[in-house]
Amino acid sequence: MLKKYKKKNRVWFAAAWLCILISNLFAVTMQFFKGDVLDYAIQGEGQTTVKYAVLLFAFILGEVSFYFMYNQFSARYIVGCTRCLKHDIFERILRRSYVEFKDKQTGEYIAKYTNEADTIRSLHFSMLPVFWDILIKIVFVSIALLCLDYRIAIITLVLLTTPLYVPKLIEKQLQKTQTEYLQAVERNLAKVNDWLAGFEIIKNFSMERKIMEIFTESSNRAMEKMQKDRQLGAISQLMTTLISYLSYFIVLVYASSN
Repeated sequence: MLKKYKKKNRVWFAAAWLCILISNLFAVTMQFFKGDVLDYAIQGEGQTTVKYAVLLFAFILGEVSFYFMYNQFSARYIVGCTRCLKHDIFERILRRSYVEFKDKQTGEYIAKYTNEADTIRSLHFSMLPVFWDILIKIVFVSIALLCLDYRIAIITLVLLTTPLYVPKLIEKQLQKTQTEYLQAVERNLAKVNDWLAGFEIIKNFSMERKIMEIFTESSNRAMEKMQKDRQLGAISQLMTTLISYLSYFIVLVYASSN
C-alpha cells in the first residue's frame, strides 16, 4: 500500500536524493580545503590562501544551497505521499455501505483519518529521506577516510552504521505500543464524538459529572499509551546517541595508538 504512494511521488524523492548526494559531496570536499587554507595562511602564501579561501566559500555555498533544495524536495515528497494516503482513507470510508459505516463510531473514522495518517507520515514518509541523508553521509565520510587510512575507514563505517540498526532491535515493541496508542485514541475520540452528539440529553438529565468521570478514565488510558510510546521512542534515541558518541572515542583511541 505505502509503495504506491512512494512510487507516485518518486520524482520528488529522486530530486531530494540527488540534492543530498551533491550537498554531501561538497561537504566532504570542503573539509580538505579547510586544512589547505589554514596551511597556506600559516605559511604566508597570500595569493594561494585567497584562491583556496574562494574555493572553500564556493563549496560552503554549494553545500548549503543543495541542502536547502533537499529540504524543499523532501517536503514535497512527504506532503505528496500524505495527501494520497488521506485521499484513500477518506475514499474507503465513503465507499462503505450505510450498514458497514454504522459498524464503527464516527470518532474512529476521524481518528483513522488524522492520527493514523500522521503516524504513517512520521514513521515512513518522513524517515525515508532522513535515512538516505545519513547513509550518504556515512558512505562519503568512509570514502574520505579510506583515502587516509583504510583501517580507520572500516572501523568508522561499522560504528557509524550501528545506530541505524538500533531501532530494528525494538521494532516489534515500537509497533505494538504505537498500535495500542492509536487504538486508545480512536476509542477516546469515538466516545467524545458520541457525547457531543448527545449534548442535549446530557444536559437534560444532568449527566455532566458521570460523563466527566468516564471521559477522564478514557483519556487517562489514551495518555498512558502515549507515554509508553514516547518512552520507548526515547530509549531508542538514547541508545542511538550513545552509540554514535562512543564511536568517536573508539576511532580516536585507535587513531592515536597507531
